[in-house]
Amino acid sequence: MFNYPVEKISIRFYKYKFLGYEKPVIVEAYNKIQAREALKLFIGKFFAMSIFAVIFVSFTFIMCVGTSLVLSKYQHFDTHLWTSNIGLKHAMQLLLNSFIALIGYGSFGMALGMIMKSPMAAISTSLLWFLILEGLVGSMVKGISKWMPGNAFAVINEGGMHGLP
Repeated sequence: MFNYPVEKISIRFYKYKFLGYEKPVIVEAYNKIQAREALKLFIGKFFAMSIFAVIFVSFTFIMCVGTSLVLSKYQHFDTHLWTSNIGLKHAMQLLLNSFIALIGYGSFGMALGMIMKSPMAAISTSLLWFLILEGLVGSMVKGISKWMPGNAFAVINEGGMHGLP
């Protein structure tokens, strides 16, 4: 997709000593990617992540609804409200909210990945933030949790502003 001339790519070797052995280590394999090419890469990753999110949420939604409809017949549970116009409207609204929230979480992680240039560091940092640090900061500083990104994505997933203080 991107063809970089050889002059733009530089490989730097650094030596480190560990237990008396010297080993060359490749530290930087790409150095001069222009900003517009990085933006193209970011937009391409965003669309790929969005398509994956749509497929993933749709598959999960279809499996959950299908399983619920099949199992409700065995439990003699009335499901005519689920398939009414109002029920389908709420189901589609839930599906859209899940799409938006998952794309928000993915965009946050993708932006961290672009900043850190390491997928594992971005995944670790985002999980640490969303699962631990955001809760700690929210419990220590009163009123700040409504401004945190994880809380905002959770409120979007739940359907709107009712979760905010």
